This record gives sequence, structure tokens and C-alpha cells, in this order.
Amino acid sequence: MTQAWDREADVVVVGSGSSGCAAALAAHDHGFETILLEKGAVAGGGTAYSSGGIWIPDNHLAREAGIADSKEEGAEYLRFLGAGYQVEENVRAYIDNGPAALRYFSELGLKFQVVRDLPDIYFGRAPGAKREGRMIEIQLFPGYELGEWREKVLVSPFTLTRATFDEAVKWGGRGSYGGWDSDVQEDRRKNDMRALGAGLVAAFVKALLDRKIPILLESPARRLIVEDDRVEGIVASIDGRDQRVRVRHGVFFATGGYEGNPELVRNFEDLPDLRNMFPDTVTGDAFVMGTEIGAMIRLIPRSLTIFLGYDVPARDGRPAMFRNAGTSEIPQPHSMIVNKAGRRFGDEAFFQKLQNGLRNFDVATHSYPNIPCYFVFDGHYAAKYSFSGLPIGEIPDFVARGETPEALANALGIDPAGLRAELGRFNGFVAKGVDEDFGRGGESWSRNYSGDMTNANPNLGAIEAPPFYGIRLYPSGMSSAGLLTNAVGGVMSARGKAIRGLYALANCSAGIEFGAGYQAGLSLGKGMIFAYLAVKELAELRKAVRR
Repeated sequence: MTQAWDREADVVVVGSGSSGCAAALAAHDHGFETILLEKGAVAGGGTAYSSGGIWIPDNHLAREAGIADSKEEGAEYLRFLGAGYQVEENVRAYIDNGPAALRYFSELGLKFQVVRDLPDIYFGRAPGAKREGRMIEIQLFPGYELGEWREKVLVSPFTLTRATFDEAVKWGGRGSYGGWDSDVQEDRRKNDMRALGAGLVAAFVKALLDRKIPILLESPARRLIVEDDRVEGIVASIDGRDQRVRVRHGVFFATGGYEGNPELVRNFEDLPDLRNMFPDTVTGDAFVMGTEIGAMIRLIPRSLTIFLGYDVPARDGRPAMFRNAGTSEIPQPHSMIVNKAGRRFGDEAFFQKLQNGLRNFDVATHSYPNIPCYFVFDGHYAAKYSFSGLPIGEIPDFVARGETPEALANALGIDPAGLRAELGRFNGFVAKGVDEDFGRGGESWSRNYSGDMTNANPNLGAIEAPPFYGIRLYPSGMSSAGLLTNAVGGVMSARGKAIRGLYALANCSAGIEFGAGYQAGLSLGKGMIFAYLAVKELAELRKAVRR
């Protein structure tokens, strides 16, 4: 006999990043009574830590700007990224419905804009890649519009700038922050103008608040309730006690991956010492609850979603955390990455070119030659670029330093002679203007996305001015495994059938739309598109029942 329910809703969304908010917004718009559950004390999830890009080929904003594109070129590019690990039905669902999903959420009040002069990651190399027009972002969002929720929506603790991506490119790239108008930045700080991922999730939360859609903070989901092979409800801790919530139509998982769950990381990832670059609430909740009821897991081996970053100790009242530096500090000129021997092993400005080096395993020593590795930079870097989200010129004391390369090497445990030799070789390439070993500074995406376009080469600069600085780096990234979903976001069982009443969005679902590859904006784009598709399916199923 079914036990009594503590509360009911048509739709329950688990997770308050942009994907979860999109699902809740669409469900409400289709007339579903909706509740959003967030396990943390603030909303925003991993989206708030991200660059907030949404990748959509052939979108209406690009067309309005006179940028030509096509769905077929977009699909061709996704197949290139997938490298055989993609699922064609999901690729087509992403490409064919992306423009409609973007227009749909725009009509619901979200103010998007196209990022100009930002190429696809593999522009110039991959079929179907475009020079610009596919990256969409939210317009600057005034945080004060959130009212009493202003402090309840997460902003990344590493946020220094208050600029959209489109502005950053126009102003010389993210690395050129030192030359930006300081009065504009200060005014935006005072007025809490939010951009990138923090702006995106704030805009979505505001849309939910305007519609009085309940967002229940500190309400972690515990387990699903299944009856007759259908998800009928969910158990969640609400108001300090476990409550059974009956779900009349569907549960949407939007909890992110499992990066903050050491056990799942150890079981499914292929590199040692992986760190979590997301909020500590991202612990694989959807993964666990889905597998408990028979959901199929799909692993994408050797995924290219690996980044590098460093540990930030507790300071200024903030807890210790990990900072992903793969597209922020690391691509800037006057820096490089070396292993313990003092040698480089890839193009630091294009993180995907570091993957093979990181995964290189020496059978003779049974070790990874390039793990640990170290970020090395100099006085020029410190004078021009922000480190760890701090004002330019402030290098925190947890960063090692030395007046000579040898002194720095000794402080970090790097071979001094090896580091000195590598610096000489690297600086020789800088003088020539070409990195002959790894091609650093030669990728259009690296130059425009994260470089300093006011520099002779946006990603390349000599490392020669004391003091010399360095810090140990650790691999991080997005989960390689996730719940397998169909072409409308429905979670598939281990027997190959859709689990009725259960959907998974963005990082908690397997990356079968882009397989082994990576393109900035795909994760958030996927979350928004499949939220749109899944709610449409629920509406069609409801209509069929009423006939």
C-alpha cells in the first residue's frame, strides 16, 4: 500500500543551475505545478562558476547580426567533436532544436546576446566550424533585481571582472583586464551587475521568482519513489525532515556531475588526484539516485573535458577551495607549465592539447611523468594579469617564488637545470614569435577566448623578469560518465527503455551529444535545449492522457 504523501506537484526539478531553472521555467509555462529543490544554501550550482556560454548553431541572434550558418554545418562539427562516441539521434536533437529553444526562452523574458569575434574551438581545423555567431550569453544582469534573493544566488568567489564575453573580446580579451576602464568596473561592482555564468543563473532565478515558482533551498533530494516501473515521487529533506513528494508528471535531474564525490571520481575517472572545480554541493546525486532504480550509465573514455588548476587555502574568511585556471591564468603570456623535470609537455593556451601529456603513463616507472606539474610565471605576468581572481599585482603568499629560476625550482621540487634549460628554449621561441614545440598562441580560439589581444601574441610572452613564481597544478574537469538519456532527455534503463517520469539534463547526463570532444557552451546549451524538449514531451503525454 502506498504511504501518504507530504506534498504533491506536477513536476519536481532537482538542482538550481541554469538547466534546472530552464526546466522549471518551461514546466510552469506549460501549466505544470512545479517545485525546484536545491541542496545548497544558495541557488546557482555549477553554472555560477562557469563562463555562462550557450553554444547554438544557426540561431536567430546570429542571423539578425548578418552571420551565416546552417544546422548541417553544426551537426558536422558535433560529429567531429564526438570522434565516434556521439549518438546521432541526440546530435540531431541538439542541432535541430537549439534555435527554437533559444527563441523560446528569449520570449519568456531572458535577454540573450551573441558574442562577436569568438570562434568555435576548432575553427580552421574541423568541418562545420565557424568563426563567430554560435556562442550566446546573457546580457549584463542587475543583481539588485533579485531583491531579498540577491544574496541567495551564487557568484563565483573568483569573480574579478564585471563584463560580458562580448565586451571582453572587444576590449582586448580576458587577459587584457589591466587596460579596461576601472571606473566602469567599479560602477558595475557597486550596482552588482552580473555577467557570464553568474549573470545567466541570476536571470533565470529572477524569471522563476517573478512567476512565484517555489525554489526550496537546503532541500537535498534523497531517493526516487518508483511504482509500476514509473517514477511516482521523490524523497527530499525539506524544512529539516525527509518528506515524500508525489510527482504527477516528471522528475528532472539537473544536479551536475559527481566531481565532488571522491568515490565516484575514483571509480570512473582515469587520472590521479583529480580536484573538484565546481561547488562542493556537486556530488553526483542524480548519478546515485538514477542507478538505484536501474538507470544506464554511459562512460566517455579519454574525455577532453580535463582542465588544470590549483588549491587555494582558506583565507579572508573563505574556506579552502580549488580554482580551475585552464582558461584564465594559464593561457596568459609570460607563463608556462612544466613537469618535475622542468619540461613542457603541451600547448598551455589550448587545454585540450595537454590531455595526452597528462594521461601519458610510463610503464617502466609505473607513474605519470607529467603529474605533478607546475604553473610557472614571472614578474611581467604579475604586473599585467590577475592571479586567483585578485587585483593585478597581488600574488598571494601560497604561491612559491624565487629571484632566480633555480631558486623557484628548489622551492617547488623541480629539477633546476631542467627548468633553466626549458626557460631558455621557450624564450627563444617567444623571440621568434612561434612556439616550435607545441604551437602555443597559434589557435584562434585560444587567442580570442582567453588571451591578451593587446600583446604581440595573445598567449605568448617571455619568462625572464624576477621574481619568478610557481604553483603546483592538479587535473580537474567534468565527469566522464553520466546517466544515459534519449533524444528528449529521458533517462534510459539498463534494459534499454526510457524510465517513465525521469529526465536528466546537462552534466548529470552522459555527453553523447558531443562524445569525446569539448566545445565551450555545449554543457549549458545541452541543458537548456533538452529541458525545452523534455517539457514538450511531458505536455504531449498529458494531452494524450486527456483524450
